[in-house]
Amino acid sequence: AGQYEQAIEALEASGDAGLELMVFKALTYAQLGRKEDAAREVEAILEEKPDFTARGWIANDIMEPGGSSETLFLDGARKAGLPIDQPAPTN
Repeated sequence: AGQYEQAIEALEASGDAGLELMVFKALTYAQLGRKEDAAREVEAILEEKPDFTARGWIANDIMEPGGSSETLFLDGARKAGLPIDQPAPTN
């Protein structure tokens, strides 16, 4: 709904450290232009799940493929720096 400030307040207040929360925090920080915060979440996501991809997440979620939720999710993922189609290279 574009209410990113309220969303980040709720996400931060939840105290949960699960993967789903990290993903949504990364996307929300990115939409707010908070690049360092988004990057910190992306690093934690890839540490927990090195094979993470945005499209893989969508495929395992309840989002309607090709719908507006998917478009918004991918936009946030790109802005956050999350891998979209292929996992990030490992060093």
